[in-house]
Amino acid sequence: MSNTLMDDHPNLDANSLLSELDKGLRSQKMGEECEAIVGFPWLFIRYPFPILINSASLKLADVFRNGSNFSRLLILKVIHESEKHLDKIINMDEFVRRLFTVTYSNDPIARSITLRALASVSCIIAERKNIHHVIRHSLDAEDKTESLSAVEAAAAFSKRSVDFALSIYPKVLTLMSNPETSLEKKIRLLSILHHSHYNSQVAKDVKDVCLQFLSEKKSSEKLVCAILNTLTYIATTSLFAIPDHISLLLKHFRSDGRPRVKISIIKELTTMARTSPHLWSKENVQDFLQSVRLVIPILSKRPSLLSRIMAIFVYLVKCPCLLAADVNFIGPFYRELEKLCLTVYNNCLKSTDITEIQKNLRLIAVSFQLMNALSRHSDQIKAQTVQYLLDFINSQATQEHDIPTSEEDEEAYNIICVCIKNMCNANIAVSNQLVSCLESKLKHNTLSNRWIGYTCQIFCSLQHLNVSKDFLVHLSEKIIKLASDESIDETILTQLVTLYFQVSTRLDVKCSSEFTSHLKGKSHWFYYKIIRQAMRYGHYHVSQIFCQLLQNAASSENVHFWMLGLFKISIAESLLANSKEGPRLTNDLIQAITLYSEALSAFKASGSGSYCIIFASEYVRLRCKLLRAHATLRQSCNLARTSPPSAMASSTATASRDELMKYGSVVTQMRKCAKDFRLLADAYSCLYQTSFNADNETLSHLQLIQHSCTIVAEAIESVFQTNRLSSLFVNKDTHLESDRITDSLEASIEYKKLNNACHEISKIVRTCLSDQQKNSIGGAAIDCKHIATLLSLSIKLLQVPLCIPRLFFQSIQSTCIKLAISPVPKSANDAIQTQNNIAFALKVEGVIVIGSSSRILRKVSKVMLNVNSCLVNKTGAGPVDSLGKPLDTNVTLQSLVTPHNDYFQEQFLLELKTVGLHAINIEASIIDEHEAQWKTGPVVNLSVKVMEDISK
Repeated sequence: MSNTLMDDHPNLDANSLLSELDKGLRSQKMGEECEAIVGFPWLFIRYPFPILINSASLKLADVFRNGSNFSRLLILKVIHESEKHLDKIINMDEFVRRLFTVTYSNDPIARSITLRALASVSCIIAERKNIHHVIRHSLDAEDKTESLSAVEAAAAFSKRSVDFALSIYPKVLTLMSNPETSLEKKIRLLSILHHSHYNSQVAKDVKDVCLQFLSEKKSSEKLVCAILNTLTYIATTSLFAIPDHISLLLKHFRSDGRPRVKISIIKELTTMARTSPHLWSKENVQDFLQSVRLVIPILSKRPSLLSRIMAIFVYLVKCPCLLAADVNFIGPFYRELEKLCLTVYNNCLKSTDITEIQKNLRLIAVSFQLMNALSRHSDQIKAQTVQYLLDFINSQATQEHDIPTSEEDEEAYNIICVCIKNMCNANIAVSNQLVSCLESKLKHNTLSNRWIGYTCQIFCSLQHLNVSKDFLVHLSEKIIKLASDESIDETILTQLVTLYFQVSTRLDVKCSSEFTSHLKGKSHWFYYKIIRQAMRYGHYHVSQIFCQLLQNAASSENVHFWMLGLFKISIAESLLANSKEGPRLTNDLIQAITLYSEALSAFKASGSGSYCIIFASEYVRLRCKLLRAHATLRQSCNLARTSPPSAMASSTATASRDELMKYGSVVTQMRKCAKDFRLLADAYSCLYQTSFNADNETLSHLQLIQHSCTIVAEAIESVFQTNRLSSLFVNKDTHLESDRITDSLEASIEYKKLNNACHEISKIVRTCLSDQQKNSIGGAAIDCKHIATLLSLSIKLLQVPLCIPRLFFQSIQSTCIKLAISPVPKSANDAIQTQNNIAFALKVEGVIVIGSSSRILRKVSKVMLNVNSCLVNKTGAGPVDSLGKPLDTNVTLQSLVTPHNDYFQEQFLLELKTVGLHAINIEASIIDEHEAQWKTGPVVNLSVKVMEDISK
C-alpha cells in the first residue's frame, strides 16, 4: 500500500495526501475505506508532524467509533505500527473518548478490539482511571476473546503505570488461584505480574505465590515454563535475590525431566548469565557445573541443547568480575571448563564421519568460543585451543566437496572464523601458526571453496598478516584457476581478489594485472565490486581496466556518468603512481588535475541526490584542489631559480619591515601556497563535520589528509615566515605527528602509507628545517636546501597511492533531518509579511529520519538550531542608539533541543525593527552521544518583508 500511494501521489504535500485519504475514509465502499486506512502509517512516516498526526488520528478514531469490526482491526494495526508518533496527538482527550465509546458496545468482539487499541496507546494514557476500571471489569468477562484482550491491556498498562500494577496484582493472583480459570488465561495473566518489581514487598508476595504454583505436582509444562520466566523477569528487573533464583532454576533443571521445561530453564539461565553474570555466587557456579557434568551423557545426542548450555559458560567467563569475592576458585573453575571442552572435543571433533561433525557444528563453534575466552587467562589453554583449531581446519577445511549448509551452520562457521581471528590478533606467535596452516593449504589447493572464502575473510581482518611475496603468485594462480570454473560462486572470487589487493598493499608491491584477462565473462556487478576494492586499496591500473569494460555497459545515463568519473580518477591516479621526480611528474600532475576536473563534471551529471554522490563529488573536488596546491608549490619552488630578487627587493623589505621580502617574489608565492594548504585543511575539516553517516575508517582517512595539508602549510611557513617554528602544530605530541604510532592506526591497512608519510614529513619539519634555520643564522635565511626539503615533502605525499574511503561508494548509516518551518509563504518566491512593532514568531519542527536497512554507527542525542537574519533591502529608518547611531539589524539565535521519538520542535522570536526585506537562515546540526557536533544541515531560507506600523 505504501508503494502504491507513493506511485500514485509522488508530488503531493501532506495536506493533499491527507485529503486523499480522508475521501477514502468517507467512502461507502468497504475496499476504498480499508485502502485509505492502511495508507496512514506511511503518511505518518513521511510527514510525522503533530498537526497532521493529530488530524489524521481523530479521523481514524471517528471511523473506529462508527465503523465495522474489520475496520477497527485495521485501525488497531495502524495504531500499533505508529506507536512512536502517538505522543504527538494534541487533542488526546478527544481521541481517547472516541475510542472509549466502543467499550459500551454490546458486541464483545468490538470491546476486545477496543481494549487492544487502548493497550497500544497505553504509553500516553497510562494513568486514566476510567480505563483501569474497564480493564479490571473485563478480566471477569465470560467471552474468551474479551477476557484475553483485557489481560493484554492489563499487561501493557501495568508496565507503564505503577498505581495500576500495584492495584491489579491481587485480582490477578485471585484469578490464578481459581480452578475455573483456563490454562491459557493463567499463562497470559503471568505477563501482568512481570511488572510487580515496582515494590519490593509486592515482588516478594508474587514470588511466594509463584513458588506455590511450582510446588504443585500436576502443573503443566507450559505453566511451569511461564512461571519460571516470570520469576526471572522479576529477579533481573528488581535485582531481588538473584543467587536464590539461579539455585531454584538449577533445582528444577535436575528434578524436572520434561524436555520442554529443561529448554525453558536453559533460556532463563542464559538470560541471567547475559544480564547479571557478576551476581552469580560460588555455589551457583559449582551447582551449574555439577549439573552439566551429570547431563552430558544424556545431552550428547542433543548437541543443540548442549551448545546452549556451553554458551552460558561463555557469558560467565567473559565477565571480568565473576566471583570477585572467591578469587581462589577461579583457577579450578577454568580447569574444569577446559575438561568440559575436551570432552566435547573428543565426542564431536574426533569423529571421522563428516555428517556427524556437521550435525555437531554449532556445539563445536560454542566450544571454540569458550576456549577462546579461557585462553586469555592461561597459556596452556591457549596452546590447547590453537591445537583444536588446527585439527578442525585439517578435518573440515580440506573436504573435497562442499556439503550444503543451513543458516545455523553458516552462523557456526562465522563464529569459528571470529575465534580464529581473535586468537591471531591476540598473539603474533599464534597468528603465525594458524596463518601458516591456512596459507599452506591455500597454496596446495586443498581448501574447499567455502573455506577459501572463510580464509580470505580471516586474512583480511588480521592486524598482523605475515606472508611472503610468493603468496601473491599463488593467489594469482588461484584466481586464474577459479575464474575458469563456471560453477564457482562470484562472491568467493571477489574475496580472493580483495585478499590479493590487500596483501599487495601490506607488502608494498604493485598489484599484477595479469589475472584480469581471465575474469572475462563474469557479471557486471562482479566487475564493479572489483573496481571498488581496487580503488579502496590504491590499485588504479586494475580499476582502469574494468572501468573501461563497464563504461559502455551502463543501464542508465546516471550509471554511465558515474562509471566515467571512476574511469577518469583511475587514469589520473595511475599517472601519479607511475611518474617519477622531474619534468615528467609536473606534466603528469597537470594532466591528473585535468582528469579530476572531468571526473567532477561526470559526477555532477550522474547526480541522483543520494548521500554517497554528494560526498563523492566533494571528495573529488578537494582532491583536485589538493593536486593544484601541490602543482603551485612546485612552480613556486622553481621561482627561487628562475626569478631572482630584483634590485628594489631590499628597500621593499625595509619598508615593509619584513626581512624575508628581500628574497623576491618567491616569498609572496610561497606564502600563498601555505594559505592554500591551510584552506584545504579547513575544507577537509568541514567535509569531516558533514559526514555524520561515515564509517570510522572514512573519518580517519579525512583526518589524515587534513593533517597532511596542515603539516605542509606549516613547513612552508617555517621557512617563509618569521617566528613561526615555535608555534608549529607538528611540534605538538599528537598521535599523527609525534614519534608514537598507535595500534589503531596500524590496524587500518589502506591508510598506513599515508600515516607513515605524515609521520616522516612532520619529523623532517621538526628536525631538518629547524636545523637549517639555526645553521643559517648570520647567513642566508632561505637557500636551496629549504627549497629541496619542501619539494621532497610534496613528492612524498604525491607518491602515496590514494585509497578511496568506503563512504565514497557506500553509506552504512542513513540518518538525516527534515525541517518544517512555520509560517509558510504562499509560494516559494513570496516573502512573509510582518510589522516592525511586533516580534516575528518562527516555529521550527524537525524529524530525524533513519534508514530502515542501515546500521547505527552513531546516534542523534541533540539537535542544534541556528537562526540568523540579515537585512537585504532597507526601505525605512531603523533603530538607533542614544547617540543617534544605527544599531545592528542582524539577529542571531541558537537553541539546543532534545528529540523525543525522533521529533523535536522549537520557537524563536526575532526582533526585526528595520523596515525592509530580511533574509532568515535556519540551520540544523546534530549533536551525537559523545557531544560531538556534526554540521549535517539541512539549511532553510525564508524571506520576511517588514512593514511599518500602520497605526503610526
